[in-house]
Amino acid sequence: VSTQSTGDLLNTKGLEVAISGIIEQIGEKNVACHWKQHTKDSEVKEHQIDDAGSKIKSHVDAVHVVEKILKELDTTSKLYFIAHRVVHGGLSFIDDVAYFLDDEVLKKIQELNSLAPLHNPVNVQGIKDTIKVFNGITQIVVFDSTFHSTLPEIAYKYALPKLGPELRKFGFHGISHRYVSTLVAKELGKKDCKIISLHLGNGCSACAIKGGKSIDTSMGMTPLQGLVMGTRTGDIDPTCIFHIRRTYEKDVDKIEKMLNHDSGLKGICGKSDMRHIVENMAKDKDMKLAFDVFCYRLKQFIGSYYAVLGGADVIIFTGGIGQHSELVREEVC
Repeated sequence: VSTQSTGDLLNTKGLEVAISGIIEQIGEKNVACHWKQHTKDSEVKEHQIDDAGSKIKSHVDAVHVVEKILKELDTTSKLYFIAHRVVHGGLSFIDDVAYFLDDEVLKKIQELNSLAPLHNPVNVQGIKDTIKVFNGITQIVVFDSTFHSTLPEIAYKYALPKLGPELRKFGFHGISHRYVSTLVAKELGKKDCKIISLHLGNGCSACAIKGGKSIDTSMGMTPLQGLVMGTRTGDIDPTCIFHIRRTYEKDVDKIEKMLNHDSGLKGICGKSDMRHIVENMAKDKDMKLAFDVFCYRLKQFIGSYYAVLGGADVIIFTGGIGQHSELVREEVC
């Protein structure tokens, strides 16, 4: 599950950012909460919550902290609508648009919990808490998966027997991939731009984009597939699961937890935060290995998507690691 909650408060005129904030490492001891207040004079006032770890132990706590901040800044009475990012839209939400949130939409999101057990339940709880806290304000929802509704069948099809239509690649981080690729294409002045977009954070995904449309992406039916991530395996031989079950006598729920919460960078070196890994890998061989495996997998997907696209005009790095880790960018490129 994502260890971050981020948000922006936008002015209705011009959509300028009035307040932007981030709560990091949710569920960990070193929780950090920072936000910036943007004034009319282009001044930026920075704030933070001291001892955030004792106040924010879950995503639910994060919602209440946001409410408190907005009340202190006297902005709650000026809210027109609230937008939620939900990870999995499944086959219920294919169109790449924003949906007005009502009981039927919320019910359909809950029905998709089995496809995104680490994300959608948290999204649903956050929506319910937000509705309680900000009662009467129009709420909309956008999905991480809908940008990938343009995937051709050869890209989303799994080589499995015909059991159910949900057994296919959906892809995620679509909101991010669409946003950054749109900006880059506009900057380059090319409508038929070939882009490899890399969203690198605690969750990581790659996306091949041509002419503004997603034609392949690394995540699959769930956000577990693809790149090595903070705590998620990415691609592994599925037989590993059967071997773990038989040899180490772990039940299915424990294996699912291990693959999602205790693997990836954390599984290799014990730490999931790339910043900590980069700082310590010169003296810790496991951290150096985690860094190298992470970058190697990235190179594999870049090469694959270069072939799928027939070349590339640009490679985009975004997300916390993509934006801030110069070392990762240098190693990969």
